[in-house]
Amino acid sequence: MIIFQTKQRYAKHTLRQSGINKGLRELTLEIVSIEHYKKAKISTGIDLEKSQNYNKPGRTLHESSFVEIVA
Repeated sequence: MIIFQTKQRYAKHTLRQSGINKGLRELTLEIVSIEHYKKAKISTGIDLEKSQNYNKPGRTLHESSFVEIVA
């Protein structure tokens, strides 16, 4: 389990679209910890694919978003 928290000041990292989420071309996140993220699945408190605010190419997650990457 890999936890990303965007409020912390860690190195920025970009996950490009590769089956991670159909609605987003890339997510710019700040890393808390990471081991591997290939073929990762994103789980958030909102449904990104159905939300119009987040279902746009190049859109980044809100600062308060917590993203759980399950690889």
